[in-house]
Amino acid sequence: MLRTPAALALLVVVFAAGTFVSTAGALLTALGTQLLLDEAALAVAWSVIALDAAGLGFRFDRATLRLHAALYLWGAAAASALLASAATAFLAGNGRGLAVPTTAGWLTAAAVVAGYAFLGRKPAAETRPVDRLPQVLVAVLLAGSVGGIVVAAVAAALPAPGAAEVATLRTAVLAVLAVVLAAAARRFALPEVRWLVYPLVALGGLKLVLEDLGEGRPSTLFLSLVLYGGALIVAPRLLRRPA
Repeated sequence: MLRTPAALALLVVVFAAGTFVSTAGALLTALGTQLLLDEAALAVAWSVIALDAAGLGFRFDRATLRLHAALYLWGAAAASALLASAATAFLAGNGRGLAVPTTAGWLTAAAVVAGYAFLGRKPAAETRPVDRLPQVLVAVLLAGSVGGIVVAAVAAALPAPGAAEVATLRTAVLAVLAVVLAAAARRFALPEVRWLVYPLVALGGLKLVLEDLGEGRPSTLFLSLVLYGGALIVAPRLLRRPA
């Protein structure tokens, strides 16, 4: 019996993607490990499988294996609560319930970094989002996981942060992420990183209106506006400048 909806969703998506033989193998492997292991062990197992699939996908240039690697990483992030902690870091009302990942979450986060290191090595000649779907999926997971970890860690270090401070912290992290991604897109041939910059900037603007304006005090709102304004100026310029 499947214990988590996330695992069931992973199995369905994996089964729907790629060639029949490799997909059937991925489906059976995911189902067997899901039945046998608890969430923490499942996250570690799926992380290992994901890295193996990513390495083989790069070695033999198999798009199906690369996609399976990305989906297994998402499944591992769900099983380890890495996804839940990242969502809580950015969405929890009043900043309550923020927590850094568990041990399984940290291991999964490390696997996400390593997985993108494999997948991102695919030549950038494939410039359509559909061609680089595995890279896009893992890049989104990586950015969200890193952002969530930073928000939770900094919030834990602050002395009793209120809603205003947490709102500004979230804006700061989104702004820094946008600039870092723009700088990485300028430096390296990673189209999917470039594609994430403007959606991230738009997300930061929406958050500024929906959260910061309502929760912020004059001092924290000033800081939020300065940080977001800086990202609006710097990120597009980095994307326009030649490497």
